[in-house]
Amino acid sequence: LRRSSSSNTAAPIRRSVRAAIAELPKENKDTKVLVVGATGYIGKYVTRELIAQGYDVTAFVRDKSGIGGKTSKDDAAKLFPGAKVKFGSVGDVDSIRAVA
Repeated sequence: LRRSSSSNTAAPIRRSVRAAIAELPKENKDTKVLVVGATGYIGKYVTRELIAQGYDVTAFVRDKSGIGGKTSKDDAAKLFPGAKVKFGSVGDVDSIRAVA
């Protein structure tokens, strides 16, 4: 939230944030989450936690992914039961469009 010397300007911002929060899905299963880099060091834990909390997770990973490129497509799919695993590269617009 932006702060200013006048309290009148902060109030409308707070109301719009509250309105946006009210429009969020009430259930985790209704929230789609895309995780880019899901086989990376941090991404792996984030993806598993989101799945455990019931979110609709799509893991977007490279064909040879993970730390040092050691994770194959089959290995990546097995890492995240309960998630959709899509393959491509964020540096390649066509690969993103193909899985979107």
